[in-house]
Amino acid sequence: MAALEFWNQVEAKRRELIQEYIVNRKAKIAASEPDPFPGQPKDYSALFMMTVKNPTAGTVGGQVTLLNFALAARRAIGENLIPTHRVATTEEIKDMHQQSEAHMAKAYKMEDAINNRRTVHVRPVEPKRRVAE
Repeated sequence: MAALEFWNQVEAKRRELIQEYIVNRKAKIAASEPDPFPGQPKDYSALFMMTVKNPTAGTVGGQVTLLNFALAARRAIGENLIPTHRVATTEEIKDMHQQSEAHMAKAYKMEDAINNRRTVHVRPVEPKRRVAE
């Protein structure tokens, strides 16, 4: 019975997220109002969610991740009814993109440093001399 109740709550949360982040968002954009969730994906297929620090659930707070609506609802309800995620704000999404760009720039710089250290030694090939028999 508890499992059925949990999955019913997850389905209700999924419908709520879809209503808020797809239906209402499309309606506001169609009415020429500004996008109420500018950081969220424009294709309406998923949501950026932020992890919530919770030692009981074993989650570390502050990580932004992209989840589809079914998984987002499941994480928002939480296993054992302990929420592990919440919808990320626009500022948190921007910070995540900036951190990603900084990490990529650092990775490219490290890769360039490794490639610049590599040296290639080229020696002309000398034909083998035949020994007279």
